[in-house]
Amino acid sequence: MRKRLLLLLLAILIIFPAVGCNDEEAEGEKGNVIGENIFQVKVMVRNMTSENVKFMVRPHADEAGYDGQGEVDGPGGVFGTYGAVPGKKKGEKADLSGSFTLYAHDTSGPSVTIDVKGTYVIQDLKSDFSTMHFYIYEDGSFIKSDKETVYK
Repeated sequence: MRKRLLLLLLAILIIFPAVGCNDEEAEGEKGNVIGENIFQVKVMVRNMTSENVKFMVRPHADEAGYDGQGEVDGPGGVFGTYGAVPGKKKGEKADLSGSFTLYAHDTSGPSVTIDVKGTYVIQDLKSDFSTMHFYIYEDGSFIKSDKETVYK
């Protein structure tokens, strides 16, 4: 009896991860497509000022429901969100061509426009660091950066 139970548990442990991966992959792609021809592109910004700064993205594509904005304390707080970029789905890939804007404080505050153009694997838009955009906010302006600097 005990041997059967162990074999059943082993079978479940082998089968469950394989099924879970397929569901995760499907959900990952679905989460990146927010309209028939609109896709999510991630942006991360590190606040290097000594104040709380409200960051926002327009047009936004947040599934978290906070309208593409949030306040981050400085120095060192990191804010991440998604911009909405138009594109055309081609199988597992999408041709993206558009831009979104990252703002500090409000839509009349300092900003940077992020241009996105190219062909991307849809599932990678949220998880692959090479498709993400990284910035430092310091002295009232945005400075293009890299993953290592923003996440340090």
